[in-house]
Amino acid sequence: MLRHPYAGPDAALIVLFRPFYAKSFEGNHRQAYKDGLVLGPVLEKILNQVTAQSQLKPEIKILAHSMGNRFLEGIFESWTKESPRIAQLILATPDVSQDIPVKWSNNLSIEKITLYTHTADLFLGISRSLLDSGRAGKLLQNKDLNMYATNSEITVIEVKNVAKFPRSIDITGHVYFLYSKQVRKDIQREIHNIDSSSIRKPQPEGYFTLR
Repeated sequence: MLRHPYAGPDAALIVLFRPFYAKSFEGNHRQAYKDGLVLGPVLEKILNQVTAQSQLKPEIKILAHSMGNRFLEGIFESWTKESPRIAQLILATPDVSQDIPVKWSNNLSIEKITLYTHTADLFLGISRSLLDSGRAGKLLQNKDLNMYATNSEITVIEVKNVAKFPRSIDITGHVYFLYSKQVRKDIQREIHNIDSSSIRKPQPEGYFTLR
């Protein structure tokens, strides 16, 4: 659990998850989930104590990247609607099944979910093939968005137009949140509760792109 530089001095509590890696891709997925299962009850207890004892009553905001979302999936497995309230969940290149953000929205106490997806993400394309499951961070077709369209708590941002880097920098198209100024700016606005309508362009299918 880290205080992330995105937060700034006046931001709420930010929790950044990182996975623990095994030797194989499938092993990564299994281990990240297992580690999350162990940490889930512990983190729930810690956050309950933080919110109960702090006079500031900080909001809990979570930023998870890539397979860190699989780690988060394990953490949330033991959580319920009675678990600590999450003010904001920011999912960057989430390497989890497409239905997972909807499951979290329905089963947990989460006010807002922002999902960053990239149709040209090579890493998640491999994951999609190996695991035979659509990835939340790589929505390929309009039908992939249907499960999110009626959920007002989930905002989908397609970053393909702002995630174009020389192959020498990012051959996978997977670490755009580190390199794209537009994505970093959008995440910072999300964390600080600043209106992002000026840098987002709504699309007919219900998702947004970044200007």
